[in-house]
Amino acid sequence: MISVIIRSTDTICVAFDRKIFTSKEEAYAQIERMRVDLASTILGKCNVIVNYETEYCERNFDIAVGVELIGKLRKDSEYAEKIISFPSVVACLVCNKAELENAYVEMIKYLEEAPCQIIGAFYEIYYDDGTVELKVPVRKLSHLADKHKNDDISILFENDVDAVGKWEFIDLVPSEEQFNLAKVKYHCSVWLNELYFLPKGEWFWAVSGWTKDYLFTTSGCPERVYKNKYTIKMINNQQLLFLEMKDYENEARGGVPTIWIYKKVSDKEFSRNDIRIRDNVDFAFESDVRIIGRWIVNDFVLEADNFNPSVQNFTKEQLFFISAEFKVDGSCIETLEPTVNRTYAVEWTKVTLLDKKHELASAYEIRIYDGTEYLFIEWKSGDYEFGGRKPYYYVFIR
Repeated sequence: MISVIIRSTDTICVAFDRKIFTSKEEAYAQIERMRVDLASTILGKCNVIVNYETEYCERNFDIAVGVELIGKLRKDSEYAEKIISFPSVVACLVCNKAELENAYVEMIKYLEEAPCQIIGAFYEIYYDDGTVELKVPVRKLSHLADKHKNDDISILFENDVDAVGKWEFIDLVPSEEQFNLAKVKYHCSVWLNELYFLPKGEWFWAVSGWTKDYLFTTSGCPERVYKNKYTIKMINNQQLLFLEMKDYENEARGGVPTIWIYKKVSDKEFSRNDIRIRDNVDFAFESDVRIIGRWIVNDFVLEADNFNPSVQNFTKEQLFFISAEFKVDGSCIETLEPTVNRTYAVEWTKVTLLDKKHELASAYEIRIYDGTEYLFIEWKSGDYEFGGRKPYYYVFIR
């Protein structure tokens, strides 16, 4: 097996047929049928398989098959004529057909270690001497992340009536060509399963606004701001949105955005109040003498049971809270944001903190570790309020 190399690449013209094949053997058989159907005078020697899958699968492959053309297809041909080209450098590996499965394993391992980002489909080019060239478009990445620079989102709002409304996530692929409405590639949940374009470019949660052609997102600590390009297309009578979603892992190392695909499910003009979670905050006051007093923020954890007093997950400067003072009358003053020391008034009753302004009820619990009292409060941020995620916990010390 020849070593993997990364180089500039060429183009090849093919008669092209993309569909869902139940097996690789079915795809090979289709290539043979194409060679029988087409005039030998217009055929070259190479055969091509384009593997649009993004994960390992054993059947029902999203594949395009092609045979090389050195002439023109008839206008009434059932096959499409396509020039296969690559937008960037590619990773290449040459093997024989029997080694192809192992070649995929070696290629992916090499690209992870290089490191390189896979940014398109895998191409298998079969030559008449029995060899196969496996190639895939890639983007070279740096090993270390560069210092992050936020995108400029101070853009004058321009409306896009096609965008306004609700969209549901359906797929995520490295490149738009790999998307196929008949075969979903991505089977995990994403942080933005439901996407809303609110009127006048309004923000919600980590979507910090939008304007025509761009969606703005904000996340992370320190804060990272991205301008993500989108396009809207009508495919099979469905309105689809293709979002070039940036993320820190790729951006900071010189990578490119992945493509998130959404389908339009409503043209309604939603407001933030329409889409957020509201808790029941109508509780009668019940005292709890254990909570009364002032608590200083200590840490932030995903699960209360995973807290370890000897392990610090975040510095005090990274935490949103500074302190919380619980008073005997059921009021509580929270001091927030270390840079400005902003205060915020809420209420409490036994085992629950009540933010009646935002209609959020957060459970609290006091635990003792080595004689020291720690207060755990559910953190119902936008991840909960708009994303429906399970709350994490702020940890305070008396």
